[in-house]
Amino acid sequence: MKTSLKKCLSIQAGLIALSESKMLDLKNSFAVAKNIRALEPVIESFNEVKSDFESKIKDMADDEGNVAVAEVEEINKALEEVLDELHVVDLAKLDMSKMDKIDVPARVIAQVLDIAEYNG
Repeated sequence: MKTSLKKCLSIQAGLIALSESKMLDLKNSFAVAKNIRALEPVIESFNEVKSDFESKIKDMADDEGNVAVAEVEEINKALEEVLDELHVVDLAKLDMSKMDKIDVPARVIAQVLDIAEYNG
């Protein structure tokens, strides 16, 4: 699957919420675990770079912790570009027809819709 980093982060959040559910069937539990592992390298790389940028921002700050607006805008623009970059990630499909009794918020389902199918 080719998807943006922003979408990878959203899918990961949904998968983590699903992984905490006690009502997932075995096949979906395996797919959730596999997908979380597949997303880890992309998200870990992003988190490392993001942490470096946060350190740079702190280094740019004056004694009162203020950073020039132009510098913040430049960093935000670069961050948005990184979040929009596409990545190829091998994600297993989730079978939504087996999740009819699962108790998770609708936003969680929305986060994983791109990797969902209905086999009912």
